[in-house]
Amino acid sequence: TSGENNTTVDAGFYETGSIGDRVWVDANGNGVQDAGEVGKAGVTVELYTCVDEMPGTLVDTKVTDANGNYNFSG
Repeated sequence: TSGENNTTVDAGFYETGSIGDRVWVDANGNGVQDAGEVGKAGVTVELYTCVDEMPGTLVDTKVTDANGNYNFSG
């Protein structure tokens, strides 16, 4: 009826996302990908949960592609 509240039902709404970037050879060590600094293939990237800014449980791993790119999706 109007005004009734049922807290036993979970509609399961969520939105998926992705995290990704590129691993590259930082030839001049400035932390910025400058022109001519190429991606690094074959690097294993690990994704962890984070609790109180400390790594928690390993969620997934990816290996960078030929251009140094990786992506965790879903």
